[in-house]
Amino acid sequence: MASCLAVLVVAALGFANAEAPREFKTVSTSSLAPNTPESMPEGVRFQSEHSFTTIGNHQVNEPQLADLRIAADAVGISLEEAADRYLWQDQFAKIAIHLQDRYPDDYSGAMIMGDGQSAWIAFRGDVPELAYELTRQLPKPIKLIGDRGYSEHELAQTLQRLHATVSSHESVVAASGGYDIETGTVSIQVLLDEDRSLQGCRRTTSA
Repeated sequence: MASCLAVLVVAALGFANAEAPREFKTVSTSSLAPNTPESMPEGVRFQSEHSFTTIGNHQVNEPQLADLRIAADAVGISLEEAADRYLWQDQFAKIAIHLQDRYPDDYSGAMIMGDGQSAWIAFRGDVPELAYELTRQLPKPIKLIGDRGYSEHELAQTLQRLHATVSSHESVVAASGGYDIETGTVSIQVLLDEDRSLQGCRRTTSA
């Protein structure tokens, strides 16, 4: 009989002094891309529509406007507030992805603050100059964090390896896992087969 959901923390690649900001939401891309890409360095470019609507200090195309209306209604804010909060986030996400592709062994992750007004990008060692160059193009403050001591690539590899190891155990019915880019911790959740777990305990005890 399958039972007993257990949470196992199986690896921690972070350091005790690594910065761990709170109240973040993970980065995600959407159609809220800025419509003025000319100032961005090569390799970070955006598609634009030809028809624009002015909202506050922003010009948005029709897909952006539709998304902003949905976001504004969902959060209970004005279109102007939604434009200020969300329009820059897709630009930030694309920059983060660009840096991850450029520095796969050093990129440690990126997050946007819960209020949508700032963000951070972290690296395993020193912050590359390109990160400063790209984030200076954004209208919101971006904190660049160095010396995290681990990369997101390392976390993903560790998760894959440990998931395979845990899943191969005869008493494990199912396993799932994830990693935390703030703390460098990898965790695995397992659903155990109670009968096999008890048999394993009896064999260990009798030994």
